[in-house]
Amino acid sequence: MEDNLENENKLLGKIISKFNVDGRVQRKRRVWVNIDKENLVELCTFIKDEGITHLSAISVTDWIKEGEYEITYHLWSYENKILLTLKTRIDRENPVIQSVQSVWGESA
Repeated sequence: MEDNLENENKLLGKIISKFNVDGRVQRKRRVWVNIDKENLVELCTFIKDEGITHLSAISVTDWIKEGEYEITYHLWSYENKILLTLKTRIDRENPVIQSVQSVWGESA
């Protein structure tokens, strides 16, 4: 029996139509999106309006050889039961990124 990925594909389609991103449906209830750091806050605002209302976690991976940090945001939709994972990279030598606190509040 095939999983119906309608909600996942619909969410990803909306994101791709508005932003220049690389994304994929990983499996049922899981969508991954890579985004440029310049568009992060705008994308977070957009997806919050689309029902992704909970910032579950923020984590960082240190890619030493590449000279970058990868920041990962795990976001949850209670309505559609989808975990959206956003990933962006920043330079290790100048590790600056705009905060998403304006969108997610104290959980950021």
